[in-house]
Amino acid sequence: MQYVAAQLFRDASSKTSFSQGLNPLAQRFRIEAHHFITAITSYIFNVSISLTWHHFLTQLPSANSLTEIREAHSRTLETMCTTSFLKKRQAPILTLLYATFETILLFAKQSRIYAQREQRVWARMSEEMEDNTRILYAMFVKRAGMFVRVIEQLERKGVGRGIGEGDGIEGGWFADLLVRLDGSYFDR
Repeated sequence: MQYVAAQLFRDASSKTSFSQGLNPLAQRFRIEAHHFITAITSYIFNVSISLTWHHFLTQLPSANSLTEIREAHSRTLETMCTTSFLKKRQAPILTLLYATFETILLFAKQSRIYAQREQRVWARMSEEMEDNTRILYAMFVKRAGMFVRVIEQLERKGVGRGIGEGDGIEGGWFADLLVRLDGSYFDR
C-alpha cells in the first residue's frame, strides 16, 4: 500500500501523464489516500510492533524463568495482534480497513491507466476518469470515516487499555492511531 500511495504521485507528476493538474478531486484523493496509508503503516510498524517489542525486551532482564519469558512473549504477541486489528473478534474492523484500501487500489489502477494513455484518446477518457474519481473518492471518504469512527469508539470504550501496562502510551493504544489519522480529517 505504501508503494501504491507513492505511485499515485509519480503517475500524476510524470511528464508523459495527461492527467497532470486536470482534476482537483483526483489530487485531493491522492493526498488523502497517501495520508491514510502513511498513518496506518506508521502506527502498525512504530506502535503496534516496535513499541510493543521494545516493552517485551525491557521485561526480559527481570524474568526469572523460561515460563515468565514465554508468558511475556505471549502477551506481547497478543498486544501486537490486538493493536493491529488481527484478532478474530476484530475481523469487521480489518474488513473495513481492507475495503478502504480497495478504493485506493482501484483509484491507483485508474490513475495508472489514464497516466499512460495517448493524447488522442485522453479527451474522451477525461470525463470518464472524473466520474470514476468522484465515485471512488466518495467511497474512500465514507469507509475511512467509518474506520476512524470505529477506532474512536474503541478508544472511548477503553479497548486496548491495560495491554502492555507501562509502555509509555498516553491514553489507550488507539489514541496514537487517531492522532496519526487526524480523525476530523475524514469526518465530513
